[in-house]
Amino acid sequence: MSQLVPQEQEMQQRGTTLAKYLGSPAMIKRLSGALPEHMKPERMIRVALTAATRNPRLLECSPESLGLALLTASQLGLEPNGRDAHLVPYRNTKAGTTDCQLIPDYKGLIQLAYRSGQIDNVSAKAVFERDSFDYELGSNEHLRHIPTEEDEPGNLRYAWAMVRFKSGGAKFVVLNKRDIARRRKSSQTAGRSDGPWQTHTEAMWAKSAVKELAKWIPQTPELERFHKAVEQDDAIEFGGVIDVPSSPVVTASKAEDLAGRLRDAKQGNGNSIQQESPAESPATAEKIQEPEQPANGEAAPNPAESWCMDMVQLIADAVGVEQLKDLARQCDKAKVASQITERQHDKLLTDIEAKGRAVMPRKPGRPPNNPPRMFGDPTATEAGH
Repeated sequence: MSQLVPQEQEMQQRGTTLAKYLGSPAMIKRLSGALPEHMKPERMIRVALTAATRNPRLLECSPESLGLALLTASQLGLEPNGRDAHLVPYRNTKAGTTDCQLIPDYKGLIQLAYRSGQIDNVSAKAVFERDSFDYELGSNEHLRHIPTEEDEPGNLRYAWAMVRFKSGGAKFVVLNKRDIARRRKSSQTAGRSDGPWQTHTEAMWAKSAVKELAKWIPQTPELERFHKAVEQDDAIEFGGVIDVPSSPVVTASKAEDLAGRLRDAKQGNGNSIQQESPAESPATAEKIQEPEQPANGEAAPNPAESWCMDMVQLIADAVGVEQLKDLARQCDKAKVASQITERQHDKLLTDIEAKGRAVMPRKPGRPPNNPPRMFGDPTATEAGH
């Protein structure tokens, strides 16, 4: 009992630190820039803090890790409220840390599809042994599912998902036990006792069907967030994106603005980390050496964390392999110059690898969760490496 009070005090301190980090003017500004118009950063922060209250393991994650997950949620337009998306702590045994990841829920994917204005209806369901279920593919396609009312429905057999478009037409997909087993085997969380395949099995079957259905949903600007959410989920679950096209191209001005910030970022001693391409005018760049000073006297954002947040956005906006290679070189140089930590460097390289598999088709026969390294070198020892 004597150890309980110090532990509680430590968790309370972590909660206070997290609240200050997420509520800082710099973080609110970043969330505001990423969120769709109908969502507010203050609510996103409250939802994240509520999630940390319900799951204290999230307080074991660094504020930076939680901030990155919340920024991803904002970019997708999903609240991590336990229904549309989840903030999940994962133990990184290699780094000896606990990292937070955003996991979209299949209900959140359906919500994003509805928001596009192009979808009339989306449904998904897992099928149990005692359910009445029948389907046919081909020229006489049909699907009929009547769930059983028995208390013991039996084992899971199928999962299906269907979409009806406002422009007319419909499409459905059905996954059987073999299809689900293949996906589960490739999942990085399949063997975890606390993973979603163990704790939310029925939902994972339905979610797998929705993600399979995504292949048949058009890649339009209105559905960009939906497809990005599917990308995000595949990147976490499989270590790469499976057969889902890359998201639409972002505006050049936005990408160039972020690139300018990274090119002109400076460490504390004033030495610039230069990109190999011509640098943008310093007058238009946001320098990491001079972070925005909050008016209320709170501590200014950590420069390394700000640099990483900008890099995360630029990785998400990348649309080509060469652009990703250049970002990887910047990460290597930043690590060598001690501008970012080794852990931050490795996390960014992991994000770059995941995005690379979204824009570079995977060769047939290669396991999705065991890809070769495509970008960067975590052992780089020279600034010009």
